[in-house]
Amino acid sequence: PCRAPYVLITYEALLKHQANGTVATYLQKALRKLEFEFDIKNPDPLPSFEQYHKARPNFFRRGISGSWRDEMPAEDEEVFWERNGATMEWLGYTR
Repeated sequence: PCRAPYVLITYEALLKHQANGTVATYLQKALRKLEFEFDIKNPDPLPSFEQYHKARPNFFRRGISGSWRDEMPAEDEEVFWERNGATMEWLGYTR
């Protein structure tokens, strides 16, 4: 477990808040929990997923939570979970 103050921001939460147009508010609340006090007066809208994908298609593949299940080769998945399994489980993710 992490001993330093932290706020867990998941990809799934970012997708949900992006769909609702509330990412800036969500991130501001997360930062306040870490005692960063500031107001975002007029946040610029985040780029769309399509813009991210166009810029880096190998990194921003589909923008769908869990899509790794049908994209990641089995050998890579095995290595990933060997190296990161304990952390992923601590974060609430399962294989």
